[in-house]
Amino acid sequence: MTDLTWIVGVNYFHEKTTTLGYYDNPMDDKVFWDQPDRSTDAFAFFAQATYKITPKLHATLGYRFSDETKEDKGGRSYRCSNADGCAPGWFNRTDLNNLPADYFEDPTIYASFFENDNKGSWTHHDFRVGLDYDLSPDTMLYTYLASGFKAGGIGDVFEVVNDRTSEVNRFETQFDPEEVLTWEIGAKSSFFDNSLNLQAAFFYTDYTDMQYASVGSIGNVERLSAVEDNDGRPILDGSGNPVLDYINQPVIAYYTQNVPGSTIKGIELEFDWKPYPNGRITGYVTWTEAQVTDDWFTKWDYDAEYLFDISYEDSLNPENPLLQTNLKGNDLAMTPKFTANLSYTHSFDFGEYGFIHSWFNVSWKDKSYSTVWNVDKHLDDMEFAISDEATRYIDDSRDSFAMFNASLKYEPQSQKWFAEAFISNASDETVQHWNSTSKGFAKGSFGMPRYYGAKVGFNF
Repeated sequence: MTDLTWIVGVNYFHEKTTTLGYYDNPMDDKVFWDQPDRSTDAFAFFAQATYKITPKLHATLGYRFSDETKEDKGGRSYRCSNADGCAPGWFNRTDLNNLPADYFEDPTIYASFFENDNKGSWTHHDFRVGLDYDLSPDTMLYTYLASGFKAGGIGDVFEVVNDRTSEVNRFETQFDPEEVLTWEIGAKSSFFDNSLNLQAAFFYTDYTDMQYASVGSIGNVERLSAVEDNDGRPILDGSGNPVLDYINQPVIAYYTQNVPGSTIKGIELEFDWKPYPNGRITGYVTWTEAQVTDDWFTKWDYDAEYLFDISYEDSLNPENPLLQTNLKGNDLAMTPKFTANLSYTHSFDFGEYGFIHSWFNVSWKDKSYSTVWNVDKHLDDMEFAISDEATRYIDDSRDSFAMFNASLKYEPQSQKWFAEAFISNASDETVQHWNSTSKGFAKGSFGMPRYYGAKVGFNF
C-alpha cells in the first residue's frame, strides 16, 4: 500500500426551474408568482490527500474552491388589493364568498404586476487538516480542523401598494453567505469481533453570519382594514359591517436573516451493540451548547404589543428605541443541552412460518427554547410592561420530555409482504415545535399526540 493516497475532482451543478405560486389572503391582497427562469449554477474544485507518516499515524490535507450564482430572470408577481378593487375584501364579502375557489389562480384578472428579477454570486475557499492514529487494531483516535461555506440567497422581492397613498413599497430579502470553522476530536472502537461499536467525539463549531430562517416582518405598509378593539375583534358599524380605516400593518414573510456570530459545541457518545444474533441495542447521549456569541442588535419582534403594552403601529417601528435589544448570549432555537436515545430490536425466526420483528425506542430531550428570543433571559434588561409572572403565557421555553415508541412486525419467509402494529408517543407528550404569540395568546405547531394503528405493505 502506498504511503500517499489522494483524490482530485471538479463538479458543476446547473438547475433551472419554472415556478407558479399563489398566495391568498381571504380579506386582503392576493399575489400570483410567475418565475419562468430561476437558476442556480455552482462550480467547485476540490483536492484531498492522506499521507502515512508512520504505520499508525496518518495526516490529511484538503482544499475546496466554490463558486455559486443564483438568478431570477423574467419573474413577475401579479397583485390585486382592496385599493384597486381586484380583491373585494371587506368592501363586499358577499361577492368574495360567491367567487369560485380558484378564481384568483388566473393571472389575467390581476390589476398590475412588478418585476421580480434578482441575482447573487459568491465564491469561497475552504480547507481541511486532520490526523488519525491507530491506537490498536480495534481503536482509532482522530482530530481535524475544517472550514465550510453555505452560499447566500437572493430571497424574494415584494412590492406592496400603500392603500392610502398608492405608493409602491419594495422589499427585498437577500441574505449573506454562512461561514463555519469546526474542530473535532474523537475515538472510534470495535470490540467482541465487531459486535460492539463505540464512538465518542467533542466538537466546537464557530459560525459567522449563520443563516436563520423564520417568519417575521420585513417592513410595514398602510392597508385599508377593519379597526379592532383592545381584544383584537373588529369594530362594527350600525349596519353590522366592520369599520374600516387605513392601518399601518406589517409585511409578513418567511425569510432568512444572518446571525452575526454563534457557536455550537458539544460531546457525543454513541454505541451499536449486537449481543446475540437476533438482537440489537443502539443508543446515544449528547451534550450541546448553542449560543449567539457576538453582539446581535435587533428589533424585538416577539409579541411586542403585549410585552411592552404598546400599539400595533409602535410595535412595527424599526426605530422604536423601546424595542432595541441585544440577543448576545441567547440559546439557538430547538437545541436542548442534553439528549438521550435508546433502541432495542429483537427478531424471532419461526423458520418456514416467517419472522416477527419487535422494536422499542425511548428518547429524552432536555428543556430548550422554541425561538431565538429566550424571553426569560430578558426580564431584567428590558422594560416589559407585564409582570414576570405573566410571561409564562408567552414564554418561549420548552420543558424536557420523554417519548416512547414501539412496533411489532410480521414477515413471511418470502418477505413479499408484511403486517405491522405500532404505537408512537405512547406517553402522550405534548411537544411544541414552533410557537409565536398574538396579543398575549400562545400559538404554534405541536407534535402528534399518542397514536397507534396497524399497516400492511407489499414488496414488488
